[in-house]
Amino acid sequence: MTPIALISADLAARLALKRYILALFAASLTANALLAATLLFRGETVTTVLLPTQVTASSSPATVKSPAFNEEYLALIARDFFTLAFNQTPENTDFNRKVLLSHAYPSSFGETELFLSGHSEKLKRLRASTLFAMESMQVDADQLTVTAHGVLMHYIGKKEASRTRSVAQLELASLAGRLYIKKLTLETDSH
Repeated sequence: MTPIALISADLAARLALKRYILALFAASLTANALLAATLLFRGETVTTVLLPTQVTASSSPATVKSPAFNEEYLALIARDFFTLAFNQTPENTDFNRKVLLSHAYPSSFGETELFLSGHSEKLKRLRASTLFAMESMQVDADQLTVTAHGVLMHYIGKKEASRTRSVAQLELASLAGRLYIKKLTLETDSH
């Protein structure tokens, strides 16, 4: 093979490689333009997948279609907040309080902190534990409120000290797409 034939073959291979790269680049630009057009002209509905704090509690994650919250999701979140607030020992009460306060609505942070601190100090002073066994739960997705009826049990050591029928109420608020605790109460059930 002559030097001119070798140079010609080399230039032909380079030209073919350039054409191949340019074809790939054009295909990539076309795909990006189609994706951008799809994003610009799609509908307004946004679906957000929400994972509960205990993923294993549900067979599938709850979804929220803007702007309302799903009752199933509110029930899962409320159950977790009630568990953190009312199933406590002297060892975990500070951690639970900090976690709940990280979810407190800004304007009701002080009230929530007072409620949780009082409960926490009482448990530490008595070296007691509490367990709230929920029997029923009513969820109002429009008002973002959850009411749970159940039994609050107090333990000192391994002995059950008291058992009272109680009503736990949770009022939530949405701020920038996130749920916050607006009010959390526990009262003795009069029924």
